[in-house]
Amino acid sequence: MEHLIEQGHKKIAIINGPLDVATSRERHQAYCDTLQLHGLPINQKWIHQSPLFQDSDVTSMIKKLIQLPISERPTAIFATSNFLGLNTVKALKKFNIKIPEEMAVVCYDGVPNYTENELFLTAAEQPSYNFGYMGTQMLIERIEKTSPENPRKIVLPAEFHIRASSLYKYNE
Repeated sequence: MEHLIEQGHKKIAIINGPLDVATSRERHQAYCDTLQLHGLPINQKWIHQSPLFQDSDVTSMIKKLIQLPISERPTAIFATSNFLGLNTVKALKKFNIKIPEEMAVVCYDGVPNYTENELFLTAAEQPSYNFGYMGTQMLIERIEKTSPENPRKIVLPAEFHIRASSLYKYNE
């Protein structure tokens, strides 16, 4: 989000996963908080929820965004997962929208190596190796009965990889 704002975007849409998933709720809240922090509008027409992450077809959401009058249309999209990001790019291309000139796209989570868009999509990537390592350590603690009694929340910082999908200075 900060990257998009630094690029000059003031109208940023979100395509999010289901709000019954904690990460979706947290990313939605971060979206709203970031826009408010920068004095940017939160337009309900720019907020879209997908019932799925991996197999989501976001074409109808993209269609609603690009059918908005130019004055209301977002110039960037924050997709809250890699699958939503990839599907957003596919849908934009289906409507012949130039990325990033007409619509910048950033996503959360790393883009799998098997896609042609790997070096295209700007992403905040979670350190998957560290997640696995921490999870294994926590499992060992539980097995050995040395884990803390109270649940703990561990947040690992994401690595931000700026790629072509968002590298365009937007000037209104």
